[in-house]
Amino acid sequence: MARYVFQRILEAIPLLILVTVVTYFLMNITPGGPLAIYMHNPKVSPARLALLAKQLGLNEPWYTRYFLWLWSLLHGNWGYSYFSGLPVMQLISERLPNTLILMGTSFVLSFGLGMPLGIYVARHRYSWQDHTLSFMSFFAWAMPSFFFGLILQLIFAVKLQWLPVGGMWSVYHPHSFGELIRHLILPSVVLGIGSVASWSRFLRAGILEVIKEDFIRTARAKGLRERAVFVKHALRNALLPIITIIGLDLPSFFGGAVITEQIFSWPGMGRLFLDSLNERDYPVQMAGLLIGAVLLIVGNLAADITYGFMDPRVNYE
Repeated sequence: MARYVFQRILEAIPLLILVTVVTYFLMNITPGGPLAIYMHNPKVSPARLALLAKQLGLNEPWYTRYFLWLWSLLHGNWGYSYFSGLPVMQLISERLPNTLILMGTSFVLSFGLGMPLGIYVARHRYSWQDHTLSFMSFFAWAMPSFFFGLILQLIFAVKLQWLPVGGMWSVYHPHSFGELIRHLILPSVVLGIGSVASWSRFLRAGILEVIKEDFIRTARAKGLRERAVFVKHALRNALLPIITIIGLDLPSFFGGAVITEQIFSWPGMGRLFLDSLNERDYPVQMAGLLIGAVLLIVGNLAADITYGFMDPRVNYE
């Protein structure tokens, strides 16, 4: 297993480099740029624009700037923000933990609700419970996150005043774990509700497919109780495709945080990344995209490793 993990990490390195090359190229051919906001400002002369471009290195070809960025990255320097002038690593270290808290809470919520719901509707297939929960799942799956977030804010924060509208901490209360949980409820529900709906539907479909197999009939014929047949045989095999889906969904939590954090004023990477897109702040954009690519690779690797534990037929040696 260790050899397999090491091999996958080595294979991920050229993939990450390719992702950064394509991303950097696309960012630089996009109309506008970090100096676009100064173009139509009569107080900023062309000479001043040329000086700013030289100071930021924007007068160099994109591939030259890319290799300089990559060389700095390999030495632990993620560059400096074009607008704040602060090191990108400092900006990330201030925001990334907050995003990981939101992502982790949403993931636990999605797994804790999606798996039991999928099992429940599979055990009660074609019943009114199945139809009702299926309708709710499709509704939650199709609901835009920004609209769903605004609805929750209107109901639970404005009308009922049970939960805060946004932010991570309250100005009028001391920082505590309970206060953090109150601020986490709404954004984590918005970020995780889509995964709850999709995971429950995929798990239901997997279970209904597995229970038709011959080995399930064989287990029943041996006299095993229905609960043992379902848990040890049907559920374990039905979870295999869900593992892949969960691994692929890991970066979607990071991407979904861009919208969710903006709605709920959550001080995380999502808001930082969105601001960098609006400002054409290339170093910050590259950091956000690189983190997303790493999460995608880590999610796939974690899914493959979990496969080995769930299915004894999988051998990575």
